[in-house]
Amino acid sequence: MLKLINHHISWCYLGIGAAIVDVNDPTSSLCLPFKVGITPNGNKAFITNALGSNVAIMDVRARAITGTISSSGVPFDQTYGVVITPDGATAFITNFGTSNISVVDVANDTAIGYVDDPNGEINRGVPIILSPDGSKAITFNSSSGPPVLIDVATQSVT
Repeated sequence: MLKLINHHISWCYLGIGAAIVDVNDPTSSLCLPFKVGITPNGNKAFITNALGSNVAIMDVRARAITGTISSSGVPFDQTYGVVITPDGATAFITNFGTSNISVVDVANDTAIGYVDDPNGEINRGVPIILSPDGSKAITFNSSSGPPVLIDVATQSVT
């Protein structure tokens, strides 16, 4: 069972915001859930955690958080934006805290790498969208600067 808890969450970063808590597994809680990406088949959702270093995995039909993806060599820090490729294979997740984009294998619910920009233009990227054909991901610098284009196939900045 999921429960939305508003304001004054003492264990939630400075006690502000909202949280999603799975009452059967409090360790899967999210402090300030921010964006949701849903797989094309509608079965799975990835929920970013704007004040944490993980992403929740949700079984949409069961309406349950089934796990979290945490950093294991792949930086996750203040996860904000999320998009899932049209084939449902890959999720791209922006990290406000590390200024890069994490790449997640959707089938295995694991972080498999990250996109870093050698030109330093990914600076606290918040939103991320896909081109209509799914070949490019586009993020925006929250401070200033041009949009950053990412080749989905090579998982690199173009």
